[in-house]
Amino acid sequence: MIKKIILLVSCLVLLVVIIPGQAASVVDAPIPSNDWTKHPSNPVIDIGESGSWDEVKAYFPSVIKDGSIYMMWYRGVDASNVSRIGLATSADGAIWTKDPANPVLDSGDPGSWEEKINSIVVIKDVATYKMWYAAGDGSATIRIGYATSPDGIAWTKYDGHPVLDVGTAGTWDEKQVTTPHVIKDETTYKMWYTGMDNDGNYGLGYATSPDGIAWTKYNGNPVLTPGASGAWDHYGVLDPCVLKDGSTYRMWYFGKPEPSVDYIGYATSSDGIDWTKDANNPVLEPGAEGEWDDFGVAAPSVILDGDTFKMWYQGWQGTLPIRTGYATSPTDYRIFLPIVLNE
Repeated sequence: MIKKIILLVSCLVLLVVIIPGQAASVVDAPIPSNDWTKHPSNPVIDIGESGSWDEVKAYFPSVIKDGSIYMMWYRGVDASNVSRIGLATSADGAIWTKDPANPVLDSGDPGSWEEKINSIVVIKDVATYKMWYAAGDGSATIRIGYATSPDGIAWTKYDGHPVLDVGTAGTWDEKQVTTPHVIKDETTYKMWYTGMDNDGNYGLGYATSPDGIAWTKYNGNPVLTPGASGAWDHYGVLDPCVLKDGSTYRMWYFGKPEPSVDYIGYATSSDGIDWTKDANNPVLEPGAEGEWDDFGVAAPSVILDGDTFKMWYQGWQGTLPIRTGYATSPTDYRIFLPIVLNE
């Protein structure tokens, strides 16, 4: 006998079908409501004191939850415009402690391809922390490198840099490959990144790798492009953050309606290649006039923590320092396939 039980608990709807002889399985993970609430203590990562390595900017967050601890790597910039990567930890995602060893990763030597480090993404793969970072050579050209660490603090850069290079002349990413986001999907590493051509046009690309080092760009790149004229993201799409939730890839990215204002949008895909932008975009907007992020929000880093999506993002107020904020979004529902009992 088949019994259908619908149970509403808080903001989750559980659909259970009981059929003799099978076990339960999840077909779709929680869906973000995209009703984001900014934390009242924002910004949660502020710039450092005068003379510190992050005294001017503290932004481009990459967050994971390792056990019960949240770990954030972020880009800091000092008064001499030198950029480095630091680490902060938190028990709740809102109150952060900067690591005393900061900065944990430096830019490269002057004249090198990584003279100025830019954005990063970090994952934990079994017992190893793996970082992909974008860096520039002193011109506008940006490429992507790779580093590993046993603890998230002491990093070893891969010698064969960069691991993802710009495209050939005339291609959509001939000038920059930057803001990488990487997940490990079973045995394959998957990267989404920002590409820029020589005319300053932005799009989002996709690449895969068996080891996180040797990358193959998707032939149909870019996989996400700016909106039509007048759309909220018509000037550019950048900074992807992707989660794989059950059978669905979920992407948060920032879009620009004009060169100086940034919003965060959302898109979904069944394969990580063909994306559908959310009809309610943008899902996170700049704050009201006078707030710390009233000029723009960008560079989202999102995790699913229990039944809550949590986002850390950069924001700024006019010419004031760029800092890092925090927002949360509840999930709408979860769908289950049959639980089968032997009757």
